[in-house]
Amino acid sequence: MQEDRQPLAALYLIQLISAFLVLAGHYTADVDDFIIWTTWEEKLNQFSRYGTVILAILTGYFTAYSLERKQVTMHTFFRGKLVHIFLPFIVSGIVYTLVLKRTIPYTAQYWTRILSGDAAGHLYFVFMLAQYYVFAYVFQRWIKRSNILVVCAVFAAFQYGFINNTPAGWLALGVRHFLPAWIFTFYTGDILYRYRSMIFTFFRKHSFVWFGLAVAATSSTIYVLMSPKLYTANHLSFVLGTWVWLVVVLYVLARCEEWLRIIPFRKGLTFQIYLWHPLFIIVGNKLFQRVGRLEWVLAHKWASAIYLGSLFIATYSMSALYIEGLKWIHRRTAEKKEEKEQTVAWGS
Repeated sequence: MQEDRQPLAALYLIQLISAFLVLAGHYTADVDDFIIWTTWEEKLNQFSRYGTVILAILTGYFTAYSLERKQVTMHTFFRGKLVHIFLPFIVSGIVYTLVLKRTIPYTAQYWTRILSGDAAGHLYFVFMLAQYYVFAYVFQRWIKRSNILVVCAVFAAFQYGFINNTPAGWLALGVRHFLPAWIFTFYTGDILYRYRSMIFTFFRKHSFVWFGLAVAATSSTIYVLMSPKLYTANHLSFVLGTWVWLVVVLYVLARCEEWLRIIPFRKGLTFQIYLWHPLFIIVGNKLFQRVGRLEWVLAHKWASAIYLGSLFIATYSMSALYIEGLKWIHRRTAEKKEEKEQTVAWGS
């Protein structure tokens, strides 16, 4: 049945949209340095906060998929994280130190900031992500479909308690740097992975439930946009509202899975977009400042929208080139290894 298939193309599209929302959030935050926020920037910034939450939920989904369905070994699991996440994270920390501090990281203090995800404002997420991957692998044997709902209830209480009792964080790092502030958010993705087929089957038989949830999710989004409060992944109500939205949208997109496969899939692309998009914002703003047109662009909403879209396209293109280059290196390495094995076989 269609409900039993993994909607990977639909999930990938949602990831790309979420990456754009993250970029939009940081873009509008930087606008505040040059012009006074208008309703456009305020509401876009509010709406963009769904981006990081969705990326965290989908990270939980794909981690559960890798550990259960693909059953990767510890060596394969962490080698992939090292090559595709941790090493680019270190490189990005060095680059952001050069750009933001205008110096090379030659002291222990700089390297502490790089390794702790404090070299740039958004890198905290990767530092926290490393904690999640270790936790997810170690505890995979004890977190199953049979107990995931109970586990998530415990994690929700733990996340709420940690945030409210440790608002200043630990070790001079903010509360969002640490897994307890996100653990429930990640494992809602685990719930979606394990119960997606059941949920979609239920929606197919009871479409009025899907419609009711769609109305509720839309209402919650309107409330978020109208609220003066800034909602983030630290707010459990916001996480739950985002999860409902994700389920509602995924159910629709999963019906278009065959059509969505025309989108070229590049593993790790959204992570690279997340890693490097602030750099493009910084460089783009400096270029416009040099010609004295940045304030004009930001003040005219049509020009600002085009500029925002251009920043995403540029970040997407650079990230895609990096992914393709990495794939080429892996392919060439595999070919050379195969040629060497054939040569040894012929020699023997």
